[in-house]
Order: sequence, then structure tokens, then C-alpha cells
Amino acid sequence: MRNLGDIIEAAKDGQMPTHEECYWAMLALHSLAWFGKNDLLQIAYDERPKLFLTPQRRCDESVKRWGLAYKKDPKEWVGPSFDPSNPEYQRERAVHKKIADKFLKKENPQGGEG
Repeated sequence: MRNLGDIIEAAKDGQMPTHEECYWAMLALHSLAWFGKNDLLQIAYDERPKLFLTPQRRCDESVKRWGLAYKKDPKEWVGPSFDPSNPEYQRERAVHKKIADKFLKKENPQGGEG
């Protein structure tokens, strides 16, 4: 499989990536977006100064993360621990979904929009 950067560039050039490339690229990009969102939340809401995890350091790490991901096969970037075909991943996902459902019901016991 092509690396993530090549898949994205080919798509931008009007070439249709394979179904498998799209699938894994989507999962890799989701992972990158998740890390980025968490970095931003930490920068925005963490009032305690940390020597190692300064906003600049988080930004640098994010840029590095994206650069590394673009050079890798997205399936390799996602890794076996987060491969949806891995039964252990699916077990953990089911547990996390149950926890999230309980939390959401607690936050909004009446249902509907918050």
C-alpha cells in the first residue's frame, strides 16, 4: 500500500485511491485528528505549567507526528492494536462505548439534545 502522503496527493491530483487505501487513510487521519484535538484541549484548559509539555512542545510534536504519518503506510501507522479486524480492539471498543453511553445518559437523562 502507498504511504499516507502519496494516497492524499494522488487523490488531490484526481486519482481514485483503492477502497483499502481509503479505509486505512481514514483511520490514520482519524488518529491524527484525535491526537491533535487532545493537544489543543490540553493547551486550552491546562493551567498548570509543565516544563516538557509546553504549548510549543505540543505543537512541535504534532507537526512531527503528521510528518511521520505521511511517510508511512496508513495500516502500519494505525497499527495492529487499533486495527478494527483485531478482536481485542473490538472488545475494548465495546467497553468504551458502554462507558460513553452511561456517561451520556447521566449528562442528559431526558434524552434528546442537550
